[in-house]
Amino acid sequence: MVDVFLVVANGAAGKSATIRALTGARVRGAINVEIGTPRIVRPVWVEIRSLQEVSINEQIAVDNILNSGCGVAIIAMRYGQFRNCNPAQSYINAFETAGMTIRGVCEIGPIGPIATNPPMGAGFHQVVPVQGANTSANQRAAVLRSAWSIT
Repeated sequence: MVDVFLVVANGAAGKSATIRALTGARVRGAINVEIGTPRIVRPVWVEIRSLQEVSINEQIAVDNILNSGCGVAIIAMRYGQFRNCNPAQSYINAFETAGMTIRGVCEIGPIGPIATNPPMGAGFHQVVPVQGANTSANQRAAVLRSAWSIT
């Protein structure tokens, strides 16, 4: 079972910067992050750039996460379709179909479609709306560290 945390926004909203500030990751892949209560270092699969921006479709995203062996994934996504890739909701559906649990969603900017229609899987935790225009990546990451128990 994989717990998935999503950072979702439109283009140039600060998704990548937020994930870098949150995890310390500089490139996509598996890294060790302190997560949970009590804090335990766990391997986490990180996709810093949005899946649509790097042309990773739903099946490849699912395969990358499952093949990583990580029990947690932090993923950046765009709301809408981009570069022939589907909107965020299509990826969320694919993750849930693959048995992953969406534990948290951060929407950067105005309240978006995920907050108004959140995933309702058994383990879903919360949507964390963060106003992007007036906050730095470090401020957004601080909100998420608290909400998602990630350091």
